[in-house]
Amino acid sequence: MCAARGRPATSFPGGAPFAFTIMDDTDNATLENVEPIYRLLEALGMRTTKTVWSVACDEGSPDFEGSSTLDDSTYRDFVIDLQRRGFEIAFHGATMESSLRDRSIRGLERFTATFGTAPRVHANHSLNRENLYWGADRIDNPLLRSLYGLTLRQPRDFYQGHVPESPFWWGDVCAEKIEYVRNLTFADLNLRRVNPSMPYRDDRRPCGRLWFALSRLTLAKDSASTAPYATMSPTCYAGWRDGAVGSFRLGRFSITSARVARTILCQAGSGVACSGGGLAISRHGDSDFFGVDPPPGRSLHQQT
Repeated sequence: MCAARGRPATSFPGGAPFAFTIMDDTDNATLENVEPIYRLLEALGMRTTKTVWSVACDEGSPDFEGSSTLDDSTYRDFVIDLQRRGFEIAFHGATMESSLRDRSIRGLERFTATFGTAPRVHANHSLNRENLYWGADRIDNPLLRSLYGLTLRQPRDFYQGHVPESPFWWGDVCAEKIEYVRNLTFADLNLRRVNPSMPYRDDRRPCGRLWFALSRLTLAKDSASTAPYATMSPTCYAGWRDGAVGSFRLGRFSITSARVARTILCQAGSGVACSGGGLAISRHGDSDFFGVDPPPGRSLHQQT
C-alpha cells in the first residue's frame, strides 16, 4: 500500500462538515425495485453511483435469478437515463455468476457501447470466480489471511481474475480500462480513520490502478433506529480520494431510510456522484468518493 504524499487539507463545498456517498451493488436490482429509490435520491439533490451487470446470465443463477442486466431493454433505458441525469454507472462484473475471460471482456465492451465510455469504477461481486484479489487474497498479513481463509471454506485459489494462466483471467483488461477498484470493507463510517491514504496504489495487486475501501453498516428495518444519526453526529467523516466519505447499506429502502437520507443531506450540505465531488446515498450500498475541490492545476482523478 502506497500512501499518498502532500495531500491537501480536506474541504467541502459550502463549508459542509463531511461528505457521504454509497455505491449501489446491482444485486437483485430490477426496474420495479430501484426506480422509486433513484427518483427519491434525485428529488433530494443526490447523485449516486449505480453498478450494473452488462450481459444476461444464460446458465441461470440460484441466488440472483430475476435480476436485471443491460440485456433488458427497458432496464437499460432506465440506467442510461440515470447517467444522463448525473448518476455515475459502474461495473459489477459482466453478470451475476462467474465469467470466463471472454464474457468479462464482452461485458466491458457492452458497457462501453451502452454508456459511451469504459467504467471508472469496478466492484467485485459475491462468489464470482473472476473477482480480483478476492477472498483471502484481500489480506496481506499471513496469520489473518489464513484465519480468514478458514472462515470462507473455499480453496485458496478460488478467485482467479488476477491469475494470468486462469480461464477467469481479466486483470490486464481491468488495469487498462478501469481506474478504481473496491476491496476491503469496515464497520467504521470514518474511513480516514481506517486509511487516510485512499485511494491507494498496491504493488501486490497490480490489476487495480487505485484501490479504495468502504464502510458497511446495516439499516434494514422500518423501526425508528437512531444508530445512523448517533454514528454520524458531530464528527467529520473522511474517506478516499482527498475526501470525507461514509456509507451504510440499505438492505431494503424504507421510510426510516428516507428520513436518514434527508438527515444526511441536511448535515453534509452538498451532493453529487462518485467520481465528482459532493454527497450521495443509495438503495443498497457501498461507498466511494466525494466532496473536495481539486488543488490548482490538478484533476480530481489525477493520481498522487
